[in-house]
Amino acid sequence: MNVLFLKIFVLSGLIDALLFLKKLLEKHTNEEQYIRKILTLCGGNISAAAKQLNISRQSLQYHMKKLAIQKEEFI
Repeated sequence: MNVLFLKIFVLSGLIDALLFLKKLLEKHTNEEQYIRKILTLCGGNISAAAKQLNISRQSLQYHMKKLAIQKEEFI
């Protein structure tokens, strides 16, 4: 009985971890899509896009680097 409980406990933890990773991936994908959309609307102008996003230019550049978004894609 204890072994079965342990297996269920471990499986439950694994499921929780997978659900967390799924949410994290969805957030990452949505963030990337939103930044790409704004950069497209701003013609690749990082300062203008940052203003639209209400963040600093440096913050936008950080997110672009984190998400592997290149400015050249929008020029």
